[in-house]
Amino acid sequence: MKRAAMMVTVVCALAVLAGTVWAQEGAETPKKVKKPDARPEKKPVVLQGSHAQMVQVCACTADQVKALEQIELKKREDLKPLGEKAQPINERLKQATKDKDADAAKAARAELAPISKQMGEITSKAWADMLAVLTPEQKSTWDQWQFVRTAKSRFAAAKITDEQAEKVKAAYVKHSAGVDMADAKARNAAMTKLYEAIEQEILTADQRTDCAVAGVTGRYRNVNLTDEQKAQVRAAYVKSVAGLDRSDKKAVLAANVKLHEQIRTEILTEEQRAKVKAPPAPKPAPEKPAGKAEAAKKAEAAKKAEATNADED
Repeated sequence: MKRAAMMVTVVCALAVLAGTVWAQEGAETPKKVKKPDARPEKKPVVLQGSHAQMVQVCACTADQVKALEQIELKKREDLKPLGEKAQPINERLKQATKDKDADAAKAARAELAPISKQMGEITSKAWADMLAVLTPEQKSTWDQWQFVRTAKSRFAAAKITDEQAEKVKAAYVKHSAGVDMADAKARNAAMTKLYEAIEQEILTADQRTDCAVAGVTGRYRNVNLTDEQKAQVRAAYVKSVAGLDRSDKKAVLAANVKLHEQIRTEILTEEQRAKVKAPPAPKPAPEKPAGKAEAAKKAEAAKKAEATNADED
C-alpha cells in the first residue's frame, strides 16, 4: 500500500512538472517594443481662411507665402494688446446687455469704439499689404475668383454651374474694365449692371424663377414650409408674374402684395399664419412736385382764366 501511494504521488508530481513545462513552451516570448522616432514638430498654420484660399487660387510662390505670413504675424502682434484691452470691456457689455442696463451698455460701446476703429485700421492695412505682394495677374485672378464666389452666394438658389461660373468671370472682366473700384459710386454702378447681365444673360429662366421664389419664401423661413407648400408658392409666383410689366413699379408692388396674401390665406396652415406677421399695407407714393414747365402752364392757364372773367365782367 505504501509503495502504491508513493507511485501515485510520483506520477502526480511528474504531471504537474510536465504541465508547467508545456505552459512555458507554449507561451510567446515577449517582444521588445521599438520606440518610435521623435516626430518633428508641426509648423503652426499662419495663413487661414481667405488668406489660405488666396495662396491656393493665385498659386503663390514660396517667397510670396513667406511674405504673406510675415504680414499676418505682424498684424496679430499689433492686434494682441488691443484685444486684451477690449476683453474686459466686452465682458461688461455682455453683462449690461444681459441685465438690460442701457446706460452701462452705451458706456461700454463708447469705450470699445476707438479700440474697434484702431483694430479695423490695422486689419485693413495688413490686407492691403498682402494684396501688394501679388502680381497684377494674380490680383486679377483673385478679384475674379472673389466675385464668382459672391455671385454664387447672391444667386444661391440658381446653383450656378461650372460653365456658368466661367461666364460670370468673363462678365466681371468686361464690366469692371476701366472702372475705378476704389470709387464706391463707380463700383456700385458697375456691379448693378453686372448683376443684371448675369441674371438676364447667364441664368436660365428656371434659375431666375428659383431665385425669385427663394426671395419670396425667405419671409416664411421660420414656419418650415413643406416641399408641397414650396411647390405651391412657386406655382403662385409664376402665375402672379405672367404678363407682368416689370418696369411698372406700381404693378409689381401690387402683384407682390397679392401674392403674399394668397400665400397667407391659401397655402399656410392656421398655425403657420399665427407665426407670420401680416405685411403692412403699402403707402401711396407721394406726389412729385410739379416741374418748371408744368408750373408755367398752370400759371398761364390761371392768367387766361382771370382775363376771361374780367372780360365777362
